[in-house]
Amino acid sequence: MNLKKIKDTLQVHLENCEIAYSLLLEENSLLKREGNPPPDEFLEKKRNLLPRLEESLTALKDLRETGPIRGAQNRKLIDMTQKKLMKIFLLDRENEQLLLKMAVPFRPREKGLKVSQADLRSTYKQ
Repeated sequence: MNLKKIKDTLQVHLENCEIAYSLLLEENSLLKREGNPPPDEFLEKKRNLLPRLEESLTALKDLRETGPIRGAQNRKLIDMTQKKLMKIFLLDRENEQLLLKMAVPFRPREKGLKVSQADLRSTYKQ
């Protein structure tokens, strides 16, 4: 496979990762600012990105099957993509935690019953 095709495939995937990261940043700010799950219009943006990501992943898999990817420029694109993916994973985890906090209502912990040591000893001896 020619080097230009490899570079273009890597570049397209990196651009898709950049778009995904910007969407996750937007989602993060919405969750923090409004305290509610994102609106349907925003979720539709994320859904629309999925086919593009799947297409670029398929192209990357096809590249991998042709053999090792060589070249300093290609290595740089791969490193940039890996770094962006790590940021995506961390931000997505933070967004999931924010959504979980919104889904589970806060309930103060109830104080437990005080049990004497004698009662504990008798319970565990049985």
